Amino acid sequence: MMSKFGLFFIYLIAFVCTVVIGMATGMPKPAVYALGLWTGFIASLLIEEA
Repeated sequence: MMSKFGLFFIYLIAFVCTVVIGMATGMPKPAVYALGLWTGFIASLLIEEA
């Protein structure tokens, strides 16, 4: 079990990476942010399970 700060940090990294990739490929901003939120959420869940 990781600390809440560790999970938040992983969430933030996944979110930022998704947003950067989305902006670079020209996706609309709302779609980029929504995808980033989901990516961060799923990444934090997967890492918490591991």
